[in-house]
Amino acid sequence: MSPEAEKLIKIHGRATQARISILELLLRASHALSHAEIESALLSSDQQIDRVTIYRVLEWLVEKNVAHKIPGKDRTWRYSAAYQETHHHVHFHCTQCDQTVCLSSTKPDLIRLPKGYQFEESMLVIEGICPRCSSRM
Repeated sequence: MSPEAEKLIKIHGRATQARISILELLLRASHALSHAEIESALLSSDQQIDRVTIYRVLEWLVEKNVAHKIPGKDRTWRYSAAYQETHHHVHFHCTQCDQTVCLSSTKPDLIRLPKGYQFEESMLVIEGICPRCSSRM
């Protein structure tokens, strides 16, 4: 069990085993994970967490800003740990390996909104080929 995951969760609420396990998985992941990938990884590590609980935990983590969700071209949300990031960064989706990563150091140019509108969050996903896949071409 990761003390980091448990500590982050306790800041916002009760540290259940499901919350800790899912956040640990997101913290270790090199790319954003879909619900199906999370469920598969939990099953392969002998953790029996049902689908509905996984959905609820992911939504709770997003609500508490401990994780964020990234829209996919395939209409599947992917989740990434976000406790050190702002909500104003770019995501990159590789069209070859289908992985989505946060490019936290790349900030999107914000659009000037008309008077009366208030900016809260942006979601920008760039499609292309990641360095690993492009080196194989």
